Amino acid sequence: MNSVRTSGRPLPDGPTPVPQTHPLLVLRPIHTALGAVDGLWSPLSRDLVMETDRILGELSDAIGAVTRVVYRINDWTLIHPTTVTLRNREVHFEGYWRPKYATNTFIGKNRSIELATLMPAPTPHAILQTRRSTR
Repeated sequence: MNSVRTSGRPLPDGPTPVPQTHPLLVLRPIHTALGAVDGLWSPLSRDLVMETDRILGELSDAIGAVTRVVYRINDWTLIHPTTVTLRNREVHFEGYWRPKYATNTFIGKNRSIELATLMPAPTPHAILQTRRSTR
C-alpha cells in the first residue's frame, strides 16, 4: 500500500509545502540508515496519544484497528504504559528503551508496521520533565 497523506487528505502534486498544522504520514517501504521501515511519520508534537489520534484513521486503513503502540521512551512525553480510548477503541501504549532511535511500531488487528519518525524539537519544559521522571 503506497499512500502519502496529511490528516486524511492526499498531498497535492508538485512542490507545494505541507502545512505545519498537519502531521505527515507516508505508508510505503523506506530504507533508512537505521534499516528498512514501513513508512515515515512526522508528528507535530511529542504528545504520543494526541499524535496517534491524528493518524489513527490512515493507520487503521492500512493495518486494521490499532490496538497497541510500541514507542521509545526518550522520544515522547509519555513515560509510563497506559491504555487510552481513541475513536471508541482501546489503544495500549507501551514504552521501552529501544535501541532503534525514532521508530514506533503500530500493531493492528491485521498486521503491524514500523514507522521511522521525524521528531519535533523538544520544548524546554519537556526536557525538564523527562529529566525529573528518569531519576
